[in-house]
Amino acid sequence: MLRNLLGVLLLFMFSLCAFGQEEESSQPSDRFTYDVAADPESVSANMLQILQKLPFVTINASNEVAIPSSSQVVLYINGLPQSGYSIGEYLQTLPASRVERVEIYTQPKASEQLTGDAGLINIITKKQEGEGTTLAVTAHGATSTLAGADLLLNIRKNKFFFDGGYSFSYQDKYSTTWKDAYTPSIETQYRYINQHNASLHTGFELTEKDIIGATLTMICKEESRRFELIESDDMVALTSQPVYNLATYYKHTFAKGAFLKLTYEYNHGESTLETFNEMYSNPLKENNFQIDFSTPINNISSFEVGGRYSIHKANFIYKINQNNIQMEEEEKNKSNSWTVYTQYTIRFAKLQLNVGLLGNNSDDEGRSFCLSPYTTLNWDINDKQSISFQYNLQRIQPTYMNSSLIDHKPLHKVDVNYHYTYRKLQLMADANYSLSPSCRLPAFYGVYYSVDERMKFQQILLSLYARYALAPSVSVYGGGMFTRQRIDYDNARNEKSQNANCGQLSAGSDIHFTPSFCLAINGGYYFPQKTENISGTQNYFYRANLSKEFANKRWKAAIYANDFFGKKKIKSYYKDIYSPQTVMRYTLPTNEFGVSLTYRIL
Repeated sequence: MLRNLLGVLLLFMFSLCAFGQEEESSQPSDRFTYDVAADPESVSANMLQILQKLPFVTINASNEVAIPSSSQVVLYINGLPQSGYSIGEYLQTLPASRVERVEIYTQPKASEQLTGDAGLINIITKKQEGEGTTLAVTAHGATSTLAGADLLLNIRKNKFFFDGGYSFSYQDKYSTTWKDAYTPSIETQYRYINQHNASLHTGFELTEKDIIGATLTMICKEESRRFELIESDDMVALTSQPVYNLATYYKHTFAKGAFLKLTYEYNHGESTLETFNEMYSNPLKENNFQIDFSTPINNISSFEVGGRYSIHKANFIYKINQNNIQMEEEEKNKSNSWTVYTQYTIRFAKLQLNVGLLGNNSDDEGRSFCLSPYTTLNWDINDKQSISFQYNLQRIQPTYMNSSLIDHKPLHKVDVNYHYTYRKLQLMADANYSLSPSCRLPAFYGVYYSVDERMKFQQILLSLYARYALAPSVSVYGGGMFTRQRIDYDNARNEKSQNANCGQLSAGSDIHFTPSFCLAINGGYYFPQKTENISGTQNYFYRANLSKEFANKRWKAAIYANDFFGKKKIKSYYKDIYSPQTVMRYTLPTNEFGVSLTYRIL
C-alpha cells in the first residue's frame, strides 16, 4: 500500500510541474505530433509503450487502444489505412526505433473518416535523408522476453526509395492466473510466444507529377498455452494469428496544386485455435478501393471529393474429432460497404473554415444511406498558439458502456482543441462534448422474447498535456484525461440513469547527462469505466531507461526496467438480473529487466 501511495504521489508531483519543452515550432491545430526518434526511450521500447505516455490515447490492461472522443481508432502507416488486426497487438510488436514520429488526430478530416467515426493514429516510419543507404541491427534480451532482434533498412537512389524493417521476439514460460466468484484459481501457462513484425514502404517517382508506391505490413503471433482445468486433464492449445496488409497507390499532381490519388488495399487475416480434438479457424479477407481528388478553386479556397468501397469476406470453420468421429462446420459471410465525402475549405488570414459532408452505406448493418455533415474552424491566434472548433452530426452505430445503439439517430459532437508552443513550453488541451438523442436498443427477457428500450447518451471529455524544459538537459512532461458519461434509460425494468467516470494520468522526465547519455523515467495509470453493473480493467505502468550513444553514434546501448515491483494484478466485475456480482482477477508477471544494443552498419 505504501509503495502504491508513493507512486501516485510521484505522478501527481510530475503533473504539477509539467509545463512544456524547448521547441519553437507549433503543433498543427488538427493533430498532436510526437517526435519518436528524439525520445531516448525509443531505443528499447515498442510503440504501444510510447503511446501509453501520450495524451488523447488510452490503453487498458488488455492492450486495447482507444481515443475516448471517438467510437473507434484507425491505424495509418505512412498515411495509408491499415485494418484486419488488433491495433494493440501490432503496436506491441513494432519497435519504436523504426519510427520517426506519430500523429494523433481526435477529429480527422473528411478523407480520413471513410471508416466511420474514428480517431486516427498515423505512424511515420524512418526514411533515408538524401541519397544513400542506412542499415541498422538491434538485438535485445530481457527477463520476460528472452530474445529479440530488429532490422532497419532505408534506401534512396535517384527517384527510388525503400524503407523497411523486420523484428522478431521470443517469449517463454509466461503465466497468468484467473479467478472469479464461483471457481478456484485457474492458471494459464504460455509455453512459448513467437512474434514477427515486418513493414516496408517503397515507391518510384515516374515524373515530377507522378508517383507510384506500395506498403506492406505484417504481424504474426504463434503461441502454446496450457490450461489447468477443474476435475479433468489439463489442455494444451496452439494458436496462430498471421495478418498482413498490402496497399498500392498512384498519385498525379496537376497544375496549381491539384492532385488525384488512387489506392487499393488488400487485408488478409486468420486466427486459428487448435486443441487435442478441436480446431477453430476464422479467415478474414477485405478488398478496399479508394479515390481522392483535391483542387484549389482560387487563392483562398479549395475543394476535395472522394470515396471508398470495401468488400469484406469471413469464413468461420469448426472441426472436431471425438471418438473417431470427425465433424466439420463452415459459415461464410460477405458484406459490402461504401463511403463518399466532399469538403470545401476557405481561408481568411489566420482563419480556416472546413465544411464537409460524409455519406455511407453498409449492407452488413441493414441500413439505408446516411449523411453526416460537419464543420471545422481553425484559428491561428499567432505563431505560438492556435485553437480549433469542430461540430459533427454523425449517423453511426457507436458502442458505449457495452450498450450498442441499433436506432440510427444522430450523434452530436462538439470538439475544441487548444495548442500553445513557445521556447520551453508546450501546452495542449482538448474538450469534447457528445450527445445522442433517445435511441432504441435491444433488451432480452429470458430466451423467448425481447422488449425495446430507449436510451440517451451524453459524454464530456477534458484532456491536458504539457511539457517543460527545466534546463537544457532536463525536461518534464505530464498530462491527464477525464471523461464523464451519462446514460438515461426508459425501459420496462425501471432502470435508473447511470453515470460513469474514467480517465488517465501520466508523467515523466528525460535527463541528459551528456548529449548522448540519457535517463528516461515515466509512469501512468488508466482509471477504468465503472457503472452499477460492470467495471473495466485498469492499467498502470512505470519504466526507467538508461541509454548511451558512442563510437560516432554507430553504437547505441540501453538498459531498462519495466513494472519492476512484483506482479501486476487486474480486477474487473459484472452482474446482471440473473446472477450476483462476478469478480474476475488476473495476475500478470510483467516485471521486466533488459538490455538492448543497436549497431548502424551503413
